[in-house]
Order: sequence, then structure tokens, then C-alpha cells
Amino acid sequence: MSSKSAVITTCIHKGTQADALVDTRCDLYALIDHDLAYKLRLLVVDRSEQLLGSFSDAIGATKATGVVVFNLELCGYDEKIFAYTVRSLSNDLFLGKPWIERNRILYDTTTQRIRHRRGGIDLRLKGEEEPERVHQIRAARLLLGAPFATLYKRARKSTRETTGYEVRAISLADI
Repeated sequence: MSSKSAVITTCIHKGTQADALVDTRCDLYALIDHDLAYKLRLLVVDRSEQLLGSFSDAIGATKATGVVVFNLELCGYDEKIFAYTVRSLSNDLFLGKPWIERNRILYDTTTQRIRHRRGGIDLRLKGEEEPERVHQIRAARLLLGAPFATLYKRARKSTRETTGYEVRAISLADI
């Protein structure tokens, strides 16, 4: 996979968009940029620094500054991720070979599609628009409770009862 064709758009830590490189040559499960992890105040589970022998750049061995945990959302599929924090990564996040194998990722180079077979979804490459139905559900999920409460109160005043109203929830995974 070239880095151009394997960069996907993800959401981490309460909807923050991040670019993730799906890297078949990285022997680690996941890496995240140290500055991004600090900015998002991700939960640090290990602060010890260690050399990562299975991931190196042009300078030589790379030093991890710790391990963080966060939720990774890929088109409605959520997964808890433990990732090494590394300074000055070229992308926000690297997803390595163990992640690819665990989630049974299939990359079709002819159609430029990445299939997440564990979640049963197609992943969006960087720059692709989100499907309209996914966008509508994401927008509805971000609706505050105040507008709903106002509509509920109006309906209760006009009908003098609330038995005809239901609260329903839908997630991107339900599509």
C-alpha cells in the first residue's frame, strides 16, 4: 500500500477527525502522534519511554513516549485502541499489521476501497465525502437535548398527554 492510497479518515475521542495511515509494514498495532494525544488529553496508561524496533523512520529507531487508550470510530464501527505515542508522525495515526489482521482488512487496489470485514463496512479514503445517510445520522446524534425538550413540551401542551411519543436512537452501525 502506498501512503497516498491507504490514508483513511477516522474519528477519535468524541468526534475529533484524524487521518490514519493503514500501514502493512508497521509491526505495531497502532501509533498516535504525541502532540495530538496531548491536545485531546487521551488517557495515558503507560508513561515509560521505549525504543520501537519494529517501526523506524529515515533517522533510525523511533522512541515511544508512552501508551494511550482511546475509542476509534470508523464509519460507525467503534473500537477501543491502545496506541504508542510517538513525536512528529507524518499522519495523526498509524494502524499497523496486527490491526489489519485483527479486523480482517481487505484492500482492493483496483477500486481503491478498504473493506473492514470484522465490522462489515467500507472505509472512506482521505478526501472522500461521507455518504449522505451517514452524515444525516451523525448530525442527528450531535443534536442537543434542549431542542428535543422544547418539542416535547409543545406537544404535551397541545395534546395534554405524552403517551403518543417515543424516544428512539439509531447508530451508524445500524445502517
